[in-house]
Amino acid sequence: MKQTTRITFIIILFFLAPTLNADEGHGGIDGKAVYVNVPEINTKLVPGVENEIIFRMEDEKGWPLDISAFEVVHTQPIHVVILDTNYKDYHHVHPTQIAEGEYRFDFTPSENCAYKMWIDVTPVGGKQIFIPVNLNSNKSCNGKIDYFINKKANVNDYEFTLQDDKPLKVGDDAMIDIVVKKDGKPVDSLEPVMGAYSHMIGFYDDFNTIAHAHPVGKEPTSKSQRGGPNLAFHLQPEKAGYLRLYVQIQIEGEDYYAPFGINVLK
Repeated sequence: MKQTTRITFIIILFFLAPTLNADEGHGGIDGKAVYVNVPEINTKLVPGVENEIIFRMEDEKGWPLDISAFEVVHTQPIHVVILDTNYKDYHHVHPTQIAEGEYRFDFTPSENCAYKMWIDVTPVGGKQIFIPVNLNSNKSCNGKIDYFINKKANVNDYEFTLQDDKPLKVGDDAMIDIVVKKDGKPVDSLEPVMGAYSHMIGFYDDFNTIAHAHPVGKEPTSKSQRGGPNLAFHLQPEKAGYLRLYVQIQIEGEDYYAPFGINVLK
């Protein structure tokens, strides 16, 4: 029998606020700042079962923000990425609107520890913002974080290899190539996922700053098109230190997430 844990909270977006801090989202409408108010959420995620997350987004006057307030970016108006504080359990989901300004999604955490979700939206006429929300914030993970460094990852018999032209450095433009193979043979059957052949999301060691990239080059224009085995990404790191990357692909309707760990130099 499926068990569901319901978590509900409100996010308030102030489109005219003059200041921002490190834990708040950034963006703009008509060139003005977006301030995001997220209350402290003392959630209790249940590992191994499906957890239902419900959140409400309002403007500074308390009016609900309908889904039409956000641009459709990579086929979706709202993206949510989720990670535990041990950097092991990554999820990418798309909430659905269940009432005006109210959104829900399900996810099944595998770790019995704290998580954070980043709500990724682009207000109409504004810029992309990532809204961080702590989940299960009163629960500590056991053991030390494994800041592994790797350029090869295996996921369900698919082999991912990361190739970079130079060490990553803060503020420098860099290209990262991901090559996908299976049984040593190139895989050229990557399906479109959210309007691209792949997505890359990165989490820095402050557990707040995010790197986000999509393959450069021509994007698919129909669901029948296929890509691979080579995927090229452009990155310009924002900060020095450890960076955990997750590369998402889709094959035969299944999503695969390949983890990589790299160091960004000062």
